[in-house]
Amino acid sequence: MLDACKIAEIKCLKLMNETSAVALEYGIFRRGTLGDETRHVMFVDMGYSKTSVCIAEISKKLDKIK
Repeated sequence: MLDACKIAEIKCLKLMNETSAVALEYGIFRRGTLGDETRHVMFVDMGYSKTSVCIAEISKKLDKIK
């Protein structure tokens, strides 16, 4: 991925796995509905050969996604 960014002359700031990206996207788009509380959300990815589960703790500030 980093080599592809170099070839395309794109500055790559950070790489993250798919599950973290989904949790971050959910937090960004649901930020207005969160209020002041912290919400626990479960993301399930059921693929052909594997299933992965992520439970994220999302706050309105998006300063922590555990």
